Amino acid sequence: MAVQKFVSEVVKNINITPTVFELYLKPSIPFPFEAGQFLMIDAPNSENPEKPLKRSYSVASPPEADLICLCIKRLAFGRGTPFFKDLKPGDQLKTAGPFGRFTYKTPPSKNVFFIATGTGISPFHSMMFSQGFKKTPPQKIFIAIGARTEDEILYYDKMGTQPNVVWIPCVSQPTERWKGFKGRVTDYIRGLSDLDYLNTEFYLCGNGDMIKEVKMILMDTKGVAKEHIHQEIYY
Repeated sequence: MAVQKFVSEVVKNINITPTVFELYLKPSIPFPFEAGQFLMIDAPNSENPEKPLKRSYSVASPPEADLICLCIKRLAFGRGTPFFKDLKPGDQLKTAGPFGRFTYKTPPSKNVFFIATGTGISPFHSMMFSQGFKKTPPQKIFIAIGARTEDEILYYDKMGTQPNVVWIPCVSQPTERWKGFKGRVTDYIRGLSDLDYLNTEFYLCGNGDMIKEVKMILMDTKGVAKEHIHQEIYY
């Protein structure tokens, strides 16, 4: 799809975890995109006001939604974070998109395994609730999401409760109350044995180190072909 430049208006800014918020935007023009793609937004640059910061975010909402939803992590030292976290309804943003080729490609005869860290689950949320996915769903859906603490796990209520979904939250620094998997996503994938690897396609999104390690595990120890692994790295 052709890239468009347009203005988007902030409709809602909602905190969903202690460090993550959802930003809902209304585009000024029709904005067709494929689930899994991302857009870019201009943010003020205090070091060079004439050259705005360009920030890219995967769209978390499906293409059929009325509003664009972005799932954004508040970074302690992020240059764009102070701007985005304080946006209010009615604020205007210079926006461009869609970008990227990280789109859903799996035939309905196979399983799909979404593996994410943090807000890397955004494109998978868009994919799962898109009409295309609903019309030709995979045989089974596995979702492994990594978080540092259990209060940072995203979208269980929306994704983990869906039919035919196996939801695996992986928490690396849990409290004593946590009863789920303790460790990183990579630890879980490395120890996983009862999966039909040859009939499963993998989608990886999030931290670059996680993606590199999971790819190595899948290809070197699980026998997964490279063409059955799709990735989107968050920097």
